[in-house]
Amino acid sequence: MRKIREFIALNDLRPGDAIKAKKIGWEILDHYAVYVGQDDFNRHYFMANSMKDGVRYYSEDEVEELLREFAPRQIRKFHGDEAERKHAVLRATNEEGKAYNLIRYNCEHFANYVQYGQKKSGQVSLAGVSLTVLVFLIIGSSKG
Repeated sequence: MRKIREFIALNDLRPGDAIKAKKIGWEILDHYAVYVGQDDFNRHYFMANSMKDGVRYYSEDEVEELLREFAPRQIRKFHGDEAERKHAVLRATNEEGKAYNLIRYNCEHFANYVQYGQKKSGQVSLAGVSLTVLVFLIIGSSKG
């Protein structure tokens, strides 16, 4: 719990802020989690959408474990007033239990939905564009 509390304090995390991280040693894909705040016992919580569990809460201890596998690369601050911030956290909690889908609802879709109200993923869009370009290159080279 010590490391995550330092991380929260150093980055001035507030509910609704998203963390973009990379898997250590395999830095191809990004992983996103959203800080949702602390409870009445001063325990901090995050939420994320994972392949294994779908959308769920992560305790401080679980985040400590994840920090052994993932290195935070960027903090994406939530932009909005306190009422909008509370609504963003409500969006996150309402998604609890939803299933993960690599193309239609991954961790980036979840973080974007919480922060912006839109389920979108730049990684999926980029992969789609890359695949389309590759197909056109293959088709073009087979005709020439």
